[in-house]
Amino acid sequence: MTSTDRQNPDPGAQAPADTKARLLESAGRIFAAKGFRRATGKEICQDAGANMAAINYHFGSKDSLYTTVLIEAHSRLMARDELAATMSLNVPPQERLAVFLNRLIRRLFTQSAGSWPIRVVVREMADPTPAFRTLVDKEILPKSHILRRTVAELMDLPVEHEAALRTTISIIAQVISLFQNRAAFEQIFPELDWSEAAMEPVRDHILTFSLAGAEAVAAKHRA
Repeated sequence: MTSTDRQNPDPGAQAPADTKARLLESAGRIFAAKGFRRATGKEICQDAGANMAAINYHFGSKDSLYTTVLIEAHSRLMARDELAATMSLNVPPQERLAVFLNRLIRRLFTQSAGSWPIRVVVREMADPTPAFRTLVDKEILPKSHILRRTVAELMDLPVEHEAALRTTISIIAQVISLFQNRAAFEQIFPELDWSEAAMEPVRDHILTFSLAGAEAVAAKHRA
């Protein structure tokens, strides 16, 4: 890269920050559609209207760009600060869980089926790349620890109790599975409404199922 490239990696951009944002959005869409391995830096730059030096200039490499996309995608689904604030509400744990599920499911329902944050995270979890470790460390584990504290309180069990951990997995798995396989479920269960109007029944079902399951598991272990 020449000194001129470093000073102005994308002469057509209004500002470097604008180029970086466009690259992130283009990369998100292309990685979601094709996966990390099949996507190329060239097509990302072309889609973003940037020159070929732009990815290295703003992100260091295609690998680093992909890692940034994953972290951004997961944060858009539920930011850590937002989750921490929800789980710090001065209400019973059942109500905190209800607020969490309401916000997450509403966000997933109101985003289009082709929304790249959902698709890129689902694709990565189904076929992990080396970037998954960074996503786990920076986004998934911190959020998991926040959520599992509320689940453990709900179950009146220690936060590291196996039952609390498994219940946390079960709650999240319901949401992930629903949206990961939504297109298939629409064909398998055509009797159900899968439009945005069904958001509240879906949320209420997952909440009811989760609370009942948590109580049943907790009762077994307390006994």
